[in-house]
Amino acid sequence: MKKALYFTNITNEDFTYAYDSQEMTFKVGESRLMEFGVASHFARHLAVRELHKEDKSGGRETVEKLAATYMSVDAVEAKTDSELETKILNANVAEKKKEAKKAEPKKKEDKKEEEFEDLK
Repeated sequence: MKKALYFTNITNEDFTYAYDSQEMTFKVGESRLMEFGVASHFARHLAVRELHKEDKSGGRETVEKLAATYMSVDAVEAKTDSELETKILNANVAEKKKEAKKAEPKKKEDKKEEEFEDLK
């Protein structure tokens, strides 16, 4: 069974790192669903960055413990690579649509309604 997890940048700083020669940036608070191995790769490197910022060093156990806080407990599973890839793409597209909707400016109609809200 193939597995994917959400990697979330819960730090207060954007995080950029490469996987398979492709650089990716995760904004503060951003979550992305990705294959388990990829999510754990980014989580480990984010953990190392955070430990270095605090002038702390830790062994593998310390890094893995911190890295686990950047990955969701809920996994998405699939029988095949292509099925998992489809689930990942669909989830990430849905997340981007949700983010875009939050960022949309309110329509003028909504604004008018807000202006007179205390008169209701």
